[in-house]
Amino acid sequence: MMMWVGVAKAETSLPDFMVNDVRVADDGGLLYLKIKINNIGAPTLNGVIVGVKVEDLDTGDVYTSGYSGSLSTSSIEILSTKPLVRKSPANYRLKVTVDNGNNNDESNEANNTLERLVSFDAPWDIPDLIINDVVVAEDGGQVYAKFKISNNGVAIKDGQIISVKAEDLDTGAVYTSGYAKGLSGEIEILASNPLAKKIPADYRLKATIDYAGVITESNENNNTLDRLLSFNAPWVESNLVIRNFSYYPSKNDQNVTTQIEFYVVNNGASDAEFNLAVWNDTINSSLRSEKLTVGVGQSLHVYLMDVNNINRLTLGDNSINIKIVSPDSRTVYSEEKFLVVRKAVDELGDINTNATRLHNNQLDEILAELKQLRNKVKEQEIQIKYLKSLKVGIKGLSTDEEGAITNFITYGVDANTQKLGASERAAVVFSYKKAFDKLPETEAEMTDVIKIANGSMPTIVSKSAEKQAKEQFVKIYGRIPDMSNEADKIAIKIIAYGVKQKAKNRNLNSEKVAMKLYKQSFKANPKETLDWNTVQGIAYSGAKRKPDTDKDLVSDEMEKKLGTDQNSADSDDDGVADGREVLAGTDPLK
Repeated sequence: MMMWVGVAKAETSLPDFMVNDVRVADDGGLLYLKIKINNIGAPTLNGVIVGVKVEDLDTGDVYTSGYSGSLSTSSIEILSTKPLVRKSPANYRLKVTVDNGNNNDESNEANNTLERLVSFDAPWDIPDLIINDVVVAEDGGQVYAKFKISNNGVAIKDGQIISVKAEDLDTGAVYTSGYAKGLSGEIEILASNPLAKKIPADYRLKATIDYAGVITESNENNNTLDRLLSFNAPWVESNLVIRNFSYYPSKNDQNVTTQIEFYVVNNGASDAEFNLAVWNDTINSSLRSEKLTVGVGQSLHVYLMDVNNINRLTLGDNSINIKIVSPDSRTVYSEEKFLVVRKAVDELGDINTNATRLHNNQLDEILAELKQLRNKVKEQEIQIKYLKSLKVGIKGLSTDEEGAITNFITYGVDANTQKLGASERAAVVFSYKKAFDKLPETEAEMTDVIKIANGSMPTIVSKSAEKQAKEQFVKIYGRIPDMSNEADKIAIKIIAYGVKQKAKNRNLNSEKVAMKLYKQSFKANPKETLDWNTVQGIAYSGAKRKPDTDKDLVSDEMEKKLGTDQNSADSDDDGVADGREVLAGTDPLK
């Protein structure tokens, strides 16, 4: 009897990843590394993440990428997550590693790396002129446009003229300048002709570098910049201006349906006191009338969200008139009119809707509105970079709750939180943890997180956080906060809860001034969450230091309101200073 013996073909149930090649690819005007990988073993399943890392052996720069689809014997190409760091000449000795985190078992781990020298003619080996900013500068009693220009490419030699101009889009006036001393970094140059006088001093300028078109560049798309210059010129009396007026549907415990906010900016050389009058011309009704003060170089954030406003804004169009008037009411420093459209209550609820989506892990709906694709690699990076630190000292957080926090930090939930960026969104969650000694778990708590990120106060209150904020306030301003004063009240809320400015309303000059005051007050740079919240409170509340004759931490202004003696630190002679009694909540007159 004959028997046939077959030889079975060896099979493996494990994948075997390989790096085939690495090269340079242009994507949206930037250069990235394109890595070609394949799998000569068993196919991977959808969702299995295959990480890739590329290291520049000369500089140590690292480029990463990843793939989470099914990977079989066919090759795929994936881009690095960040563009190439510029080098001249463009020679890159690269070491590429697939499955760099060793997250997947393989039949052969010895073929996971590839070293390659990538050399090419880089576009940055020629000049790349950029106009970074246009600001106002005084010179010899005249006001000029000052251009901030730079060259991110190869240096331009002496004698080659770089032409710059700015056109006023409202009047057609043109301001020009030129530079011929070579350019490799950033410089500032004045326009050759002064700004034409305008009242108010608002200039919508379109600035162009190399407008003569004589210099060949690697990128011609960054040669223009639109900038609105608004300032208190010598020919304008007032240094107080209204900026960043906005309104939007909102909802608080009193069911106010439209929130209005704007800034009063002090561009003068000293603190300014003024009367603020806000009027609804449509129904002939006052929205606000108050005497206020704003510090030099600072912005006062004004909210109009009083429950009574619901009766002073008609549904539909409202013409809002804002006046900044001198303390004696004789001179109008600044006046602006704005249109506000009040919407019905049933049009509100975006924040609540997004909180529900986060809490219920409805990420697809959030991403659809944000027009983003899911990035699981980014989610993992967020978990490592932020969630791990956030969870320190926290117990019992469910997987779904962790997912909601991760998704909020990774993507945001609306246009504003998307613009904030991951680090700022993470800062919001750190602020929430600092205020409430926990992470958001319920839908209501996630609603408060989104409110804080969007510049609104949370519904839930933390007495301990507000107490700590008041202590910070005393250290900064040398006085107890007056909670009947709008600026002081806003300062406490920002410091306590880390309420963010909307991305469009950030004022870097105010933040610079605030940083300086913080360092003066604490003799240190901000490091912790409370420190950074304190800087924000200084920058955007409008609170300021005030005279305190008897040095009891109660300002003279507040002493008048309380009826205490501004010349005696202990008005009722009970052995306890007025300031200590006010902080403790007791009556300084009894």
